[in-house]
Amino acid sequence: MIAQTAYKPCDVVPHASATTTEVASASCKRPAYYLLSCVGAIFGLVVAADILLRRFRLLPRSDPGDSLSLVGVRRPTVKLHFPMSFEDDDFIGRCPEFWICKGGAKICRHPPMSHSCNHPGIGAVDGKLYLSLGDDMSTGSATSLAFLLPTNVDMIEFKRSGGAGPGSGFYVRLLNDDSLICIAEDSLDSNLFVDDKCLGLNKYAGQAVYIIVKDTSKSIWGKVLVDNIRLKDISGKDISNAVGIPSPLRI
Repeated sequence: MIAQTAYKPCDVVPHASATTTEVASASCKRPAYYLLSCVGAIFGLVVAADILLRRFRLLPRSDPGDSLSLVGVRRPTVKLHFPMSFEDDDFIGRCPEFWICKGGAKICRHPPMSHSCNHPGIGAVDGKLYLSLGDDMSTGSATSLAFLLPTNVDMIEFKRSGGAGPGSGFYVRLLNDDSLICIAEDSLDSNLFVDDKCLGLNKYAGQAVYIIVKDTSKSIWGKVLVDNIRLKDISGKDISNAVGIPSPLRI
């Protein structure tokens, strides 16, 4: 009967011509190699887990199918730049950065690149891109990152288009209790962008708010398109930025 030789996992099967010294040297080196490999693998797993935890800790709770553009936000505050004109080609057909989108909400381009972004006669777009909350027969909503209203704020101005009626439009809510401080639901059966505004925001200066834009109408002209969201002071001058609050995010 042939004798069976048992080798440990870290042992090296010696070549037939190997000397005793070479066999001993190989057997000593192999365990060290495995030890270094294991330490490297564990370190890599720890780093990967830390990155994932940081990302998911800051994501808001959402329903399946929601489109999120908050991944990568790792700081307790973020600087939001105004005006928000959605002029970022990387987000065409997607939810804009620092927003949560549902349904048909996405950034559209003029001239259109898809049927759902085809709005004949559209005009007065600020640049080439704008936020669409749905076409005539689809609905959608977009919710901004919460942010602190600057101390010198007086109003929010924006451009809107589409004929969706009550229940659809532009809204501003307080973060602490979700109370509405602005409702802008005026609409025209037109694809031409017109100016609209939320007045009297100075009484809420310094408080955290968020913007909701939504289209709940499925009908002819039942659409909401928004562009060029601006913060204004009492003299009508633009306020260029605000402090965003990605965590906690109660929306």
